[in-house]
Amino acid sequence: LSRTLGPGIELRIDTQEEHVPVLSDATQLEMAVLNLAINARDAMPDGGVLTLRKRKRVVRDDPDLADGDYVELSVTDTGQGMPPEVV
Repeated sequence: LSRTLGPGIELRIDTQEEHVPVLSDATQLEMAVLNLAINARDAMPDGGVLTLRKRKRVVRDDPDLADGDYVELSVTDTGQGMPPEVV
């Protein structure tokens, strides 16, 4: 990701917790993160920070997910956001 983002964007990876194995399609996950990173890069033409964060989550009584332990991956940036006409 650092090469894709370029020198003006700092990449922060925040895992704070122990290693947790997950069941995932590695290619789909890689493509999703890469696309989010590219969008973030484009939203930060003057530089900024892209943060990837991993957290364990326990899900109970969710209508879309089976109860159990999950890993949440979030991607945030300090970009300027989208203008209302794009949103």
